[in-house]
Amino acid sequence: MHYTELTNDQVVEILKHYDVGRFLSLQKLKGGYANSNVKVLTTSQAVLLKVCNEKPPVILKKQTEFLLEMQRAGIYTAYPIRKTDGTFVYQGQGITAMLYDFLPGHIPSPMTHEQLAQVSAIQAQFHSLPLIQELPPLAMGAAEIIPFLDEI
Repeated sequence: MHYTELTNDQVVEILKHYDVGRFLSLQKLKGGYANSNVKVLTTSQAVLLKVCNEKPPVILKKQTEFLLEMQRAGIYTAYPIRKTDGTFVYQGQGITAMLYDFLPGHIPSPMTHEQLAQVSAIQAQFHSLPLIQELPPLAMGAAEIIPFLDEI
């Protein structure tokens, strides 16, 4: 998996399609298996820019439908941000990308009992959602997971 490096000019062009303020800065984030993730600071907020390295737009559309179901159910996670035309997926400059709410924080290690209880409650909510058909299975064998774990 390669990481897509973005220039400031590319990010400015992407942001033109969203109502999130003007570009100030970007910060490459570690992790991500099928996406290159960048924190973008604008004049009005911080957003997560995901460059979708592997997923075609039809799959992104299905995943977005599922995230919107999660939002309706009140499950706490980063949600996609609509473009000014009402859609979610940016395609241009040879890039397929989406913007999401940026949720600051870190992965706690080790997790406390309270944190584990919170994760369990969210998982219970998640498992009560209706299935979204046509999502492909994520095949992540050892050959794919080891470079991912090394990255994070």
